Amino acid sequence: MKQLLSAVVLTTALVPIASADGIPPSYKAPVVYKRFSWTGFYAGLNAGAASGECDVDLTASPTFFGPGGGGPDGPATLDRDGSPNLNARALTAGGQAGYNWQAGILVLGVEGDLNSVLFTSSGDSGIRPTPPLSPGIGTYHFSESVNTDWLATLRGRMGSPWIIL
Repeated sequence: MKQLLSAVVLTTALVPIASADGIPPSYKAPVVYKRFSWTGFYAGLNAGAASGECDVDLTASPTFFGPGGGGPDGPATLDRDGSPNLNARALTAGGQAGYNWQAGILVLGVEGDLNSVLFTSSGDSGIRPTPPLSPGIGTYHFSESVNTDWLATLRGRMGSPWIIL
């Protein structure tokens, strides 16, 4: 019994020596995650598609037709024939660049982009006959077109990063 008591006392006395630095012998170090920051410059390329509609709205003035005003159906006929909807689809390509600043949980930034669009649409009424109630007009023709060669944007941003584990 004396031997057992001596072994318990000796083991108890040695445990503090084995963990003199305050860390138990079986302790694992904590996982350390590198702190991530959104601060910095970035640039990239993009490609996509664009689709749009341009509503042409022609309004003919009765004074355009002279003293008789072009008759009762002159302005309305010109308004209708000269107001098509122009629709177009195009591929786009370009690049963007920006810079972000992170201060604590707040991220501020600015980004700009420049894209080639090559977006074109046109409409043509063809030669139109004289409106029946407006003989003074004569024949007429409308041709409309719309095009966009490039698109540029500049925008600011403000947000907060979220960490999802």
